[in-house]
Amino acid sequence: MNLLIACPRKLLLVDTQTATSYVIESHRPEYYGITWDQDGQNLILGHSGIDNSNLQSLESYIDSECGWVSHGRQRGPSVLSQAHQILSVDDRLIATNTGRNSITVFRTDDWFYHHYWIDDVRWDRKGKQDLCGRHFNSLFLHRDQLHVIAHNHDRGSELIRFFWPEMEVIRVEKTNAEMAHNIWVTDEGQRVICDSMRGSVVDLDRNEVLWQSSTPNVVTRGLASNGHYLFIGQSAIGPRQERTARDSHVWIVELATWKTVDCIRLPKSGNIHEIRLIDQPDHCHHRQVYRGPLSHRLAA
Repeated sequence: MNLLIACPRKLLLVDTQTATSYVIESHRPEYYGITWDQDGQNLILGHSGIDNSNLQSLESYIDSECGWVSHGRQRGPSVLSQAHQILSVDDRLIATNTGRNSITVFRTDDWFYHHYWIDDVRWDRKGKQDLCGRHFNSLFLHRDQLHVIAHNHDRGSELIRFFWPEMEVIRVEKTNAEMAHNIWVTDEGQRVICDSMRGSVVDLDRNEVLWQSSTPNVVTRGLASNGHYLFIGQSAIGPRQERTARDSHVWIVELATWKTVDCIRLPKSGNIHEIRLIDQPDHCHHRQVYRGPLSHRLAA
C-alpha cells in the first residue's frame, strides 16, 4: 500500500511495506489538502502560498488570502486563506477555508466559488490574543451530509453538519476533544476523530479513546484507512517556526483490535497536514482509487 502525505514544504509518497518515502514535489508550498477527481485521473492539492509561521496578526491574515488548489494541470483562483482539508465531489471541490473561517465550494469547470459562513466572524483570528474564529480544518461527506470539524482553538472542538449540496447547517455539536482534526464516519455509523492535542483517536459519540500514542507531547492529525488498518499521522507539539523540518511519524493500527502494528518514521519531513491512501479505496476519504500520472511510481 502507498500513502500520499502532505507536509508544509513537500508532498511525499510513502510505501507502507518498506517504510520508504519519496519526495513527489516541493515547489508549490505549503501543502495541505489532498484529493482527486471522481475518475481518479487528476490529483488535486491545496496550497497556502505562504509561510504560516508569519501568521501573527489580522494584517497577516488579510494578506494570507492567496492560497489556491492545483487541479491536474489547472490552477484555481488565489482566494483561499490557509485552506486545510479539501474534497472532490462530482464537479465540485470543497475546501475548509480556515483563515477565512468558512467553507468554500468551487465549480471545477469555471472555478466559480461561494464562501459559506455559519456566523458573522469572518477571520480565524484577529491577533495572538483574539482567536475569534472556528478554525475549520477537516471534512467528510457521508450520504447527503457534509461533516466539518472546527478545532476552535482553546474553546473545545465542534462538529458541524451541513446538508449537501445545499450547505444548510443541520447541527453544531460540541465535543470533548482539544483542537480536533479529521472526521471519519464508518459504514456502521461510528464517528472517529483525532483528539489532536491529547495525541489520540477517539469515538466521538462514546467519548472513548480508541487509540493513544505512546509518545508524549505530540499531535495526531491525518487519517487514512483501507478498512482493515488505520494510518494515523503524528507530529511533535511546538512553535510554528519548527514545523517545517522536524521528524514525524505514521502509526499503523489494526482496526479489529485497535492495536499498533507498525510505525513509519519520516525524518525531517515537517508536520503532517494530510494523509491519503492512494492505491486502495480510502475509507476516511471518498474511496476513489487514484489512477493518474503518479501511478507508475507506486510499489507493486
